[in-house]
Amino acid sequence: MLGNYDETYSRGRILQKGLKKQRVNVDVLMTSSYPTMATRLLHKDFDVILATGKFTLLTAWLMKWWHRRKIVFDAFISDYDTLVQDRRLVSPWSPKAGVLWFGDKCACHLADHVILDTQEHIDYFVKTFRVPKKKFSVVLVGADDDVFKPMQKAHRGFLVSFDGTYIPLQGVEYILQAAKLLEKEPIRFQLLGKGQTYESMRLLADTLKLTNVTFKPSFVPLEKLAELIAPADVGLGIFGTTDKAQRVIPNKVYHLLAMDKPVITADTPAIRRLFTHKKDAFLVPAGNPQALADAITTLQKDAPLRNRIAKEGYALFKQQGSIAAVGKQLLTILKAHS
Repeated sequence: MLGNYDETYSRGRILQKGLKKQRVNVDVLMTSSYPTMATRLLHKDFDVILATGKFTLLTAWLMKWWHRRKIVFDAFISDYDTLVQDRRLVSPWSPKAGVLWFGDKCACHLADHVILDTQEHIDYFVKTFRVPKKKFSVVLVGADDDVFKPMQKAHRGFLVSFDGTYIPLQGVEYILQAAKLLEKEPIRFQLLGKGQTYESMRLLADTLKLTNVTFKPSFVPLEKLAELIAPADVGLGIFGTTDKAQRVIPNKVYHLLAMDKPVITADTPAIRRLFTHKKDAFLVPAGNPQALADAITTLQKDAPLRNRIAKEGYALFKQQGSIAAVGKQLLTILKAHS
């Protein structure tokens, strides 16, 4: 197996550790050098190539005449969807948008098989890039449960935690509006991270005159992030109304589950495929600050429900989203294409 991973990036880290947990010999190649990658491929001492990143995929495909191994591509997300349709950083009518669309489509055709994180993402790829559905399989995002695990940290009051990069699908504005609705309640919010809409969200918080929200904008290692989440009584997922928000189960949800925290997140098709309302998560309509505020209040006042959701969510995580579970999902696919 050949991969191209950055260990600070959750997806690659979990896939790599998951395969090792399944006792797979994983040769990890972390380079952007074509000669280095091509030289490694010349050895042919592997059964299948798992490529992350289009450069790795292209290199493996160009060398396929020699190594003759199947290539499984971890697409994970669509660059076209992310930059053009979700974050709107690229105009849909620009040449760059066309290049992004063509790149996603070509990647799917170059690979022998493609893995994505949800069935909804598969449906999007099939429709948008016109690729046969049989070419895709789901491997969940999961979380690194060597880092994110149950831990207790003393604190005062009732703390609601969110961490993210402030991209549109996360719907941070709805979290701030919910905080405004709860300003007279003994509830505090902490918002960890920084990103695309951070400055506009700080401006919104100032406009709303929020006194119950603390921003912690520093980017921190995963180990430190787990420590910051530890005091929380409730964790928040995503609440945005973009199309992509309907298709994802974000890292932050799995992180919270792994830490035995009750999760509130938007009720979407991707979420519904894995979660059940008031069983292993508390689901609310996307883009609805009042519903979010009501959910927080409900869990704050109902400790048995809060604890039950946390317990069931943790059990679901161990079964579906742990390192071992994700590794098992991936190994099944790799064996089928080796």
